[in-house]
Amino acid sequence: MRHTDAHTETVAGLTARQEAFARTYAEAGVATDAYISAFDSSSRAAARVNACRLLRTPKVADRVRQLQDAAASRSVRSTAALLRELQEAVDADPNELVRLDVGSCEACWPGDADRSREPNPDCTGCHGGGHPHVKFTSTADASPGARRLLRGIELFPDGRVKRLLLHDQVALRIELHRLRGLHVDRSISLNLNADLKPLKRDMTVEEALAIMQELAPVSDDSVVSVQS
Repeated sequence: MRHTDAHTETVAGLTARQEAFARTYAEAGVATDAYISAFDSSSRAAARVNACRLLRTPKVADRVRQLQDAAASRSVRSTAALLRELQEAVDADPNELVRLDVGSCEACWPGDADRSREPNPDCTGCHGGGHPHVKFTSTADASPGARRLLRGIELFPDGRVKRLLLHDQVALRIELHRLRGLHVDRSISLNLNADLKPLKRDMTVEEALAIMQELAPVSDDSVVSVQS
């Protein structure tokens, strides 16, 4: 229901402007801006005071909490739906959309146009190896996960299918693990505090190596050789 009168009460017992304030504040979280937007206030100082007073009004505070809880619930449902869709795409079999089969060639079985037959082992054309055939499946017959895996379709000028573009299932799996908190970025930051000796301009290779060994000692079974 749309309200044009600022003093008309809404179903929550608020005026239209109070409802507008509650909605804007619940979405953005900035009380002063929400008050200016709802009540057309030109003074930020006055808007700040009035917004704080309005937030202490029980019915307004209750309405704000109600809107925030509804937004949080929608966010949880949206995240759950995203996780479900990602899981479906990760588990999908690309063969549902496109499959490479090996069937008979034209010379395998003369007079038989069925290329799905097994190759003739005595065929003089393919020598029993057959001929590869790419088979595209109608997306209407594919599972929801396979359809989510489909990123696009490239066509030849005459409308025939050139190739299917699929999402990277490895990348989808990493994103799924990240959303579930299972992905670990293996990066390490190290800080080194060391007293460095003054370096000489005419330092030999052996002297430079000695300094490096002091900073990062090698294990007993490691061998470092220097060739001059």
